[in-house]
Amino acid sequence: MKQQIAELEAQRARESASSPGEAATTGGDATGPTVSTGDASPVIQLSGELSANEFQIKNEKAKIKRLEEQIELYQSRLNSTPAREQQAAAVTRDYEQSRTYYDALLSKKLQSEMATNLEKRRQGEQFRMIDPPSLPARPYWPNRLACSLGGLAIGLAIGLAIAMLLDLLSPRLTEESELAEFIGSGYTLVVPSFATEQELARTHRQRVLEAVAAGLLAVIIPVVTLMGNYRH
Repeated sequence: MKQQIAELEAQRARESASSPGEAATTGGDATGPTVSTGDASPVIQLSGELSANEFQIKNEKAKIKRLEEQIELYQSRLNSTPAREQQAAAVTRDYEQSRTYYDALLSKKLQSEMATNLEKRRQGEQFRMIDPPSLPARPYWPNRLACSLGGLAIGLAIGLAIAMLLDLLSPRLTEESELAEFIGSGYTLVVPSFATEQELARTHRQRVLEAVAAGLLAVIIPVVTLMGNYRH
């Protein structure tokens, strides 16, 4: 557009130089060469378009400047987001602590009010223990006497069972009927030596002593256990 304006101005200058007498004057004062309306209309049109374009450019620059300012504002907000998050977390933490402390104080207040109302309704009455708990005089468990007697009974039962099992599994002959059956079967028989009367008497005394010792042990063990229970 500037180039076209320059060409039009140069063309007007050439026309003015070629026909200086055709210039119109107003009020008797010469104002210089002028061009006709048909020649000046393109210049005016181009000047208007140039002004409009410059105004639009100015508006676009102002809009760009506003957008850059908004970008800087958003960028600053984006940069300050972590700090805001930390501040929000601190505020939330302080709020939670304050809320917990408030709830505790409110609970204590309600408990105090309830205790005060209860005290007022009872008119100063206080709790009193009527029957205090009693401690046991002896240990509740284990019962050593019962355990000892049970162990003795179980031992006797196991001993009798073992003796009966050994008697059933023993290949020895103890009765005459068994001897007659064994002789009639055709097997070889070996007769052991028989004990004398002195040996039988000695064996009898040993068995009596063993029975007495077992009876004493059966009496002494429960008595000792019972004394131990009383001592505890």
